[in-house]
Amino acid sequence: MVGLDTGDHADPDCSVGYREGNTAGGSGARAAGHHDRWPTLSGAVQVLPKPTLIYFWASWCGICRMMQTTLVDIAGDVPVITVAFQSGDRATVSGYMSKNGFEVPTIVDEEGGLGQAYGIRGVPALFFLDRAGNIRYTSIGYTTSVGIRLRLWLASQ
Repeated sequence: MVGLDTGDHADPDCSVGYREGNTAGGSGARAAGHHDRWPTLSGAVQVLPKPTLIYFWASWCGICRMMQTTLVDIAGDVPVITVAFQSGDRATVSGYMSKNGFEVPTIVDEEGGLGQAYGIRGVPALFFLDRAGNIRYTSIGYTTSVGIRLRLWLASQ
């Protein structure tokens, strides 16, 4: 199992965990685990409601920058958690996000361990979780607002 913590507990020192082994590339893969702890950028506890969108991005990715406004808009309507993949330490990522108005719940994956657990080979990468916390859909590369919203709606059915 790999993934973000979609459980019902609240641990003030963590928001996500993963277990090495299976990658979450296919429909129905479970997106939950409690092995290692990954703090959010703000330090807040992030228990994910369901369904939700997990968005892997990088500060050095031009396509990711093009999608930022869309993700901020979507995060105003549905649960979204983002993962800053190999984009620097907490201070660097925080500075980038503030400078670019990209204010969404974010996990810093400085070394790429969480991305590796999810099988990330490129960014942007999106994982759409259903009500049970299963990965229903994935998308790699540029995705429109309509495409994201449609997959979120389908995952909620």
